[in-house]
Amino acid sequence: MDSNAIYFPNRCMYVVFFSASAIKSTKRNKSKFDEMVIDKSYLACLHHLTMIGGLAFLPNIDDNKEPSATCLIIGLGGGALTCFLHQHLSKTKIDVVDIDATIVHIARQWFGFKDGDNLKVHVDNGIDFIKTACDEGKKYDVVILTIRTKL
Repeated sequence: MDSNAIYFPNRCMYVVFFSASAIKSTKRNKSKFDEMVIDKSYLACLHHLTMIGGLAFLPNIDDNKEPSATCLIIGLGGGALTCFLHQHLSKTKIDVVDIDATIVHIARQWFGFKDGDNLKVHVDNGIDFIKTACDEGKKYDVVILTIRTKL
């Protein structure tokens, strides 16, 4: 989903912008909408589609078989990529890490992000999380970086 959230500290509010094509609406009658629901089966960002292309080559990514793959995503954002993967690859164990608890809060409140049995969010520095995972002997079939860095 193509989304951005902007925080205005002096107004204590967030303004969230997102692509209209990533929203499903349910109609109550001909002119009013009962609610708007994020379409988690849709990826609006071309770079997300590029990121997941390689998943097709994993032998254990088949959703109908156990055990499935393990995936680490560094950077949650609005949660579009994470939710998409969780919906389409429901048996894949996904750990997602974001350094900012506010981003996790926004993803949950505004974009329908929810933890689940195979989807866990961790508020931590991505590098620290990877170091700890290595020390604990954890291994991931896929590591996806969705963070921005200033060069």
